[in-house]
Formats: sequence, C-alpha cells, structure tokens
Amino acid sequence: METFISLSERINMPYIEYGDAQIKIKVVNLKEVVQKELDKRQKEDMTNIVEIRPIKIDKYKETRVSLSFSRDERTGIYYGIPIGTHLDGNIKWRKVILTDRNVFNLNHPLEAQMWYVARFNPFVEGSPFHGMEPVFRVYDPEMEAKKDIVKATALGLAITRVKTMRTAELIGFARYLALPIPEEVSDKLVRAEIMRFVMMNPVEFNHKFDDENRQIAEIFYSANSLGLVIFDIEHGYSYKGTFLGSNELDSIRFLMKDTLTLTSISSVLKQTDTDAEKLKSKEQNDEDDLSDKVKPKK
Repeated sequence: METFISLSERINMPYIEYGDAQIKIKVVNLKEVVQKELDKRQKEDMTNIVEIRPIKIDKYKETRVSLSFSRDERTGIYYGIPIGTHLDGNIKWRKVILTDRNVFNLNHPLEAQMWYVARFNPFVEGSPFHGMEPVFRVYDPEMEAKKDIVKATALGLAITRVKTMRTAELIGFARYLALPIPEEVSDKLVRAEIMRFVMMNPVEFNHKFDDENRQIAEIFYSANSLGLVIFDIEHGYSYKGTFLGSNELDSIRFLMKDTLTLTSISSVLKQTDTDAEKLKSKEQNDEDDLSDKVKPKK
C-alpha cells in the first residue's frame, strides 16, 4: 500500500520528550509538523479544508472508530495528542473519533493536530503502520483535483502517442504492457488493446513509454511471452541455460549489462516474429488460392 510519508521523513521526524521523571516517551512535535504542512499548502495555494471518509459506507450502521495514538516501531515516536498523565505516569491521549464524515479545518490548531495524527493510524489508508484492513481514507479536495488534472493531461498525451505509434512498435510495446495479443494480429486490433490500457492507466503508460530502458524491457517481455525466456519459481528467469534474474527487474538489469545475451534474444525474437508473419501470409495466400478455385465460372 502506498504511504504518504517516507521512512527517511519518519527517521527525521521532530519530536519532544513527554512524561514525568519515571516515564518519558518521544511524541511527535505537532506544533512543528502541522506548521510545516500549513506552509506547504500555502505555498502550493491549497485550501485548508480536508476530510477523512469511510472507504465503505454501511447504510444500516454508522461507521465509528476511536483513535488515540500510533507508535512507530522503527523510531519509537508516538503519534498522538498528549493531554496529561495518569497517576501511574502513563500518558493520557486525546481521543479522535472518526465517523461517516469527518471534516477538519487546518486553520484551527486542534483540528489540524487531530487530522495529522489520524493519518498515521493503521485504520486509515496510507498509514505507514500496517497491520489491519483500513477503514478510512484521507480525502483532500485539492489533492483530488490535482490527481484529476494530472490524469487528464496524461490521458491526452497517451492517446496522441498511441495514435502515432508506428506499426512496427505496437506488438513489442503491447507485450511490454503484458496485454493479450489477438490471434488475428492487425495494426487496428493491437492499437485498440493498447488504447484500452491507456484509458485505465494513462500515467503508467507514459512512464513506460518514456522509460530509457524501454527497448530492452520490450525485448525481455516479448521473449517471455513467446516462451523464449523461461521462468521457474525456484530459479527465476533464464534463457538457453543462462540465468537472467530472480525477478523481471533483475533480468532486465542483467540484459542491460550482457549485450551478447541481449543480442541473441533479440535475433531469435525477430526471426520468430518473421516466421509467424510468413506463416500468416502463406495461410492468407492459400485461402485466396482456394477461394479463386471455387469461384463459379462465368
């Protein structure tokens, strides 16, 4: 699951020591981190109204979860809002109650703190602390709008690229995208398969299209789809007895360095595609000849 914060950011997270002389713990410095979030949003001209919504709505029962704190096992930092200590010295935490709709105005310090710590709870999608099925997701209108704009821009670029791709590029790129190749291969059918992928994943399409190692990746995925490269669950990928890698990425990196193996795979791949094209052409010619023979004479 994609998280909103990196490990390096967590390692460098500002904190304060909270508690009495007997029990002291590291608690995230909410004043500092919240201000940093506000400065970032102001710089990017973003509003300060955010929400946390249930992933699924039960129309018969209101979603209700009570959160107190989350602990980062890696850094030992607690993410919560301390409001005092118990008689035994343990920290008292402010409860954050999440229901079917939770709106936070980040201009209000307490609401901003509640929103900040809630995101780290495993009940919220994107939390770096996994361990349970998330119940809520953060809904940021500004971020959602940005995503829509990015997707729309990417979609326009991707559609233009598919339309202008040369016929010779289509099959190799379709294999790179792990798309099914129709038995009756044609420019139109393969281009349509790629276009369907683009409509769902325009950003991923452009990323792979612009990949500087795209040519090698296309060779690897094409060879794999045609059975020239063999995958074994215990030994990974291999070609004619040569071990390429335990996974796809390692195999592509190997081919980047081993030009002899890459050239060999490319040569066999071209010959395989050429033979297939010749067979298809021969079958078409045979069908045409048969059609001519059975035509009624005038």
